[in-house]
Amino acid sequence: MPRILGENEALALAVDAAIRDSLMDGWRDNAIKLKRVRRAIRGVLEHPPASAETPKTGVAEDGAAPYNLDAEINRILDLAKHQHDY
Repeated sequence: MPRILGENEALALAVDAAIRDSLMDGWRDNAIKLKRVRRAIRGVLEHPPASAETPKTGVAEDGAAPYNLDAEINRILDLAKHQHDY
């Protein structure tokens, strides 16, 4: 998963651990269980481990699009849904 989170291995491992810790059987098809996984991902992205680079908000110096937390959570959640390891 490091490639998914901008080569930030520490953040990727933290997100992976949060997903694994929050999983419950049938999570993909249950809105409440899915919300629990979404909150776990959000928690890591809002409060990344000290060893991880903090995702940037606002417009980047190079003029790139602003960081959208909800879009990133949805993207990661969608990827997790399609992983058989979860």
